[in-house]
Amino acid sequence: MNLTIAAQNFILDRRARGLRPATIDTYQRQLRYFLTFAHDAGIDNTGDVDVYLLRRYLAAGLQRGLSPASVRTAAQCLRAFLNWTVAEGMAAASPMARVKLPKLDAPNPDAFTVQEVQALLTAATTPRDRALVLFLLDTGARLGETAALTVGDVDLVTGRVTLRTRTKSRRPRSVFLGKLARREMAAYMEDLPTPGALWWQSFDEDIILTAHGLQEAIKRLGRRAGVHPCGPHKFRRTHARWCLRAGMERDDLRRLLGHSNESLLKYYASLDDEDLLAAHQAHGPVDHWLTER
Repeated sequence: MNLTIAAQNFILDRRARGLRPATIDTYQRQLRYFLTFAHDAGIDNTGDVDVYLLRRYLAAGLQRGLSPASVRTAAQCLRAFLNWTVAEGMAAASPMARVKLPKLDAPNPDAFTVQEVQALLTAATTPRDRALVLFLLDTGARLGETAALTVGDVDLVTGRVTLRTRTKSRRPRSVFLGKLARREMAAYMEDLPTPGALWWQSFDEDIILTAHGLQEAIKRLGRRAGVHPCGPHKFRRTHARWCLRAGMERDDLRRLLGHSNESLLKYYASLDDEDLLAAHQAHGPVDHWLTER
């Protein structure tokens, strides 16, 4: 079968299965890149895709400077597509079965320092920006979850925020705001229309901030504060690290972050030098066991 038609049918199958829009977008983007590469190599049918074409494609991505994680994502999308062509009878076997995925470097997630957060708050000259910084830091909510919030989702009395849409599990979950974050949110929400969206670019022009708009607002704030990089997911990583440092149980953090299992916390919970220094000071073997008495 023609590769382009097969890819279109594969995306249709993903839509019919109800996959998340972001997941479908990833499949579409990765397949578009691969189809261009295959066409340039003279391959236009599913049955002609072989292990050598796939290896050349992945190697080309690494040679262009893509990270191993990005190339691995491309390989995983191709594996799902080619397995689907086998299930649909378009190919006898998937050549991806013989292709090893790129090895990944150990995760080293970046998080804000206390000084960087203070710099962001100093640079936040509007109630919205101050509220946004503390909201992201105190809840650990994802960008899409944050952008989808309405005024009614935030209870300023209890601090409960109900994330109803764009959650990965597709089920509502609760996150919480502390006293300082609630105070800044109250100052920002004082003049917001109720009911209505939570995050606005301009009341006068009736412009609501989308996820992309929130991301750009955060990047602009980072530039003003001299904090780089400054992206929405960095707030989520910082939230997780600070919660663990403060003694929060991992299972409680897992539920707050909306993860299905604890293994997904590994990326957020890796220790930095500051954590390791504190651990060594408390438990270092020489000072602990050989201190002169």
